[in-house]
Amino acid sequence: MMPCQYRTGKTLSGGEATLIEAIHIATGKHYACEVVSKDRVKDWEHFIRNEIAVLKQVHRQSESANIVKLYDYFQTAHTVYICLDFCTGGTLYDRVRANGAYPEAKAVELVRTLCFAVKHIHDAGVAHRDLRPENILFRTPDEAAPVMVAGFGLSRIVDDAPYPRSLTFTAGYALQYTAPERISEGSLPAVDVWSLGILAFFIIAGCARFEYYVQSGTEALVAKDRLDDASASVRDFIGRCLASDPSRRPTADEALAHPVCLFYSFKDVAHSSQQWSAPRSLLRSSRRSSLLNLAGLRAFNPKRKCWLQLYILSYP
Repeated sequence: MMPCQYRTGKTLSGGEATLIEAIHIATGKHYACEVVSKDRVKDWEHFIRNEIAVLKQVHRQSESANIVKLYDYFQTAHTVYICLDFCTGGTLYDRVRANGAYPEAKAVELVRTLCFAVKHIHDAGVAHRDLRPENILFRTPDEAAPVMVAGFGLSRIVDDAPYPRSLTFTAGYALQYTAPERISEGSLPAVDVWSLGILAFFIIAGCARFEYYVQSGTEALVAKDRLDDASASVRDFIGRCLASDPSRRPTADEALAHPVCLFYSFKDVAHSSQQWSAPRSLLRSSRRSSLLNLAGLRAFNPKRKCWLQLYILSYP
């Protein structure tokens, strides 16, 4: 397959791999084309082979309407091209940044869809390992557009060959959406369930569960302590996903069996006495409350208040 079968459109995003619009000349179909420079990306061959293998594996037995699909790939002497679904509705991060937090009922519907997508990925024997708002796309700009899970560059086929350490941390890697054990081992599907909990918090609160910063060369995270006005079942769902022990987190199947995904109702706000306990074992107190930019947080999401406390994450 030669690149001349496509003509290029606008640049969609940049980074280690540039994303451009590609139009197939014969059919006129539009694709999102990932352009990877062999000269710029270390271990590029393993990186590309892994991403292609993962995308094929995810859709091998059955396709999911909520996961981007691989359509074509080819290379030149210096560049590799990967053609994926063309999504024009922006990212989850863009939508929350523009509109603020989702109403809880709509948020639960979106979280349920993401749980189904993650279940499909795990059933295919793959761990995504990079679930974050920037990797959740919308197929069209419509408010009710289908959501699409993308960003499989760091994904792994579970129990696959050793992964080059240089691929563990790449440009755009988002520590605040990542499970603690991801730093040391990180291939288990449980890391994706942690990220589901972080995504649920982000969708409902309009801000990240943790804010990343670096001070004096030390990486740390600012933690929002809880959602003050979320229903008890939603808080319980998030708390279970954020269990510090990976073995205590639900699987994607079990997450779908949680009351939030099975029979969500606002009635539990008034009638449930179930309490949500944040995963305190991951957190230790920090005395530097001035590090949190409260003004910036309020500007980011004026619609919903988060109760805030400041913590530092301690990683192994």
